[in-house]
Amino acid sequence: MQFGIDQQTIRDIELFTDSKESCSIASFFDETMTKGGQDFLYHLLRSPTTDLTLLENRRAIIAYFQNSALKLEIDSKEIGYIEDYLKLNKASLSSSIFNKVYNGITYFFDQNDGYCLIQKGIENLFSLFRKLRCYILASLELHIPEVLREQFEEIIKFFELAEYKNIFAKKMEKVSFIMLNRYDHSFRERHLDQIHKIVDMLYSFDAYQSIAGVASKENLCCPTYNEPCQPKIQIEGLFHPLLRDAIPYTICTNESSNLCFLTGSNMTGKSTFLKSISVAIYLAHIGFPIPATKMETTIFNGLVATINLADTSAVGYSHFFDEVIRVKETALKLKEKGRMFIVFDELFRGTNVNDALEASLWIIKSFANIRSSCFYISTHITEIENDLKINENNIYKCLNSELVDGESVCNHKLQKDFLYGGLELRIIKNEKIIELLNAIDN
Repeated sequence: MQFGIDQQTIRDIELFTDSKESCSIASFFDETMTKGGQDFLYHLLRSPTTDLTLLENRRAIIAYFQNSALKLEIDSKEIGYIEDYLKLNKASLSSSIFNKVYNGITYFFDQNDGYCLIQKGIENLFSLFRKLRCYILASLELHIPEVLREQFEEIIKFFELAEYKNIFAKKMEKVSFIMLNRYDHSFRERHLDQIHKIVDMLYSFDAYQSIAGVASKENLCCPTYNEPCQPKIQIEGLFHPLLRDAIPYTICTNESSNLCFLTGSNMTGKSTFLKSISVAIYLAHIGFPIPATKMETTIFNGLVATINLADTSAVGYSHFFDEVIRVKETALKLKEKGRMFIVFDELFRGTNVNDALEASLWIIKSFANIRSSCFYISTHITEIENDLKINENNIYKCLNSELVDGESVCNHKLQKDFLYGGLELRIIKNEKIIELLNAIDN
């Protein structure tokens, strides 16, 4: 089954960004050396799946690049010359003896751009293939994932063709004009598709090496997967990858407790926690390393996250109606996909407290009865707590804060008990807003 995710969720988990100045999950993992590597990385990020074999293969490839002492050296300038050469809209040089001599003499007296690009392209292809050949031969001596071994062996098979066997095995400072004719015809006529395929594989290696490097630097972990009928998630040391010095969370959800109800005062980090776990679930379903010390998860059929729901009042809808529509869309997706991971931050914030309380209870209790899916729902309406605690399959968590020397301090730790203390009112008093307003002349 195809993994279900919509644009609202993609925006809310900050998978991509429209601004170069903004951080995103994509930019977090992007340390690629080539544009093709970046494109492949973004392709992976857009390709969540429920296929366990594919996820485990992808995870194994990333783990190999992370743990291997070998490093594939990629020169972006070198790749640039090769890309321009392979896209050259010019007939290939003839391999006949007469034309080799003719082209060489012509180039000696008239060094045109086309011939110069051919020369640069071929010289850089020789350099790239020589380095790639050495890297792959060394790698094949190691224990590597089977799916990666197949790619490596396919590349080596091309390098072992009779016309290339010796040329890629030695370093070459300069390519003669006779060799230019011979190999330009070979590269751009007979074996162009194979060379494009090898370059595309190189882009994938660039992307995987980038992901592996980030995983090592940021202390990410590889997820493990289970296949029970009921949802099960266990995460230790969970943090948001875009936050520095984040305080880690530990959470466990299983078939007997499939709904986590999160409450607490404003500014205590509820949204950050929900983004963190949403990102972890999504990354697990593309086979990427997770911002945690340990993660075990069920394979879900989709993710719905509603954290920053846009207000469409400009087109005649109230924010509350937008929330109702979003809940309905989620219900339809649950019916279609079955096992889902659902996140709602501040459910029904677009209406008055009494209606929000009653509507939230209706929806949350209904969600809790759907044991095949997992739900994480937050609200600052703490009165809901007592009604929900009677349901045995709910997990109740809260995030607390307190005033210390007049400042609001949040410990960002998931706790069992909520500290009732009117923190928001105390913050307003601390800022002396009432005194300021009273001092204004009528």
